[in-house]
Amino acid sequence: MNLASATLSAQGSIAEFREVHMGMEVRIAIASAEPSGAPSASLWVERAVERAARGAFARIATLDSVLSDWFVDSELRRLRAAP
Repeated sequence: MNLASATLSAQGSIAEFREVHMGMEVRIAIASAEPSGAPSASLWVERAVERAARGAFARIATLDSVLSDWFVDSELRRLRAAP
């Protein structure tokens, strides 16, 4: 997986993730508000944001494997080849 993150704002409230899916770069930007209190709050938010991005990219990959007309084993291609 080529998950990459870059903070877009000085406060770190927006994280950007990019991966290649469906033959193009897919960009996900996630805004987060850090919870106050625990000293590890920033790490907790960072991990939650990364999990959300990974989940979104996993869903995109699943949809691509079903709907792609490029992959010979996609459901769409198998449906098209069926009588």
